[in-house]
Amino acid sequence: MLSNFQTDDKCLLQTFLIGQPEFRTTLHSPGMQQLRQRVIASYHLGPMDEPETKAYIEHRLATVGWSGDPSFSNPAHAAIFAYTGGIPRKVNTLCDRLSSMASSKRSTLSPKTTSPM
Repeated sequence: MLSNFQTDDKCLLQTFLIGQPEFRTTLHSPGMQQLRQRVIASYHLGPMDEPETKAYIEHRLATVGWSGDPSFSNPAHAAIFAYTGGIPRKVNTLCDRLSSMASSKRSTLSPKTTSPM
């Protein structure tokens, strides 16, 4: 959400807020009407589908210099998607934990290693 507070001639405050789905509920509550009136733009990012989730994981890994080791097998990607529902925050958390575990064991991530505990 992008919002501006301004006078006739200058911008007093410009905010950019990012929140969980619960933030939308709060923003749409009756007491937030004045803030809502100042919202310039709003966007809801829904969950990714399975191919998007795989591409997202690989993009995040490539961004930090990943060269394919450790690797996620195709069934592992499917298990990650099944467990997270394609929600980026959950994908990030799970993959961080899996990557740490695989790095310490120098192993390939498979559905067995991606199973929730």
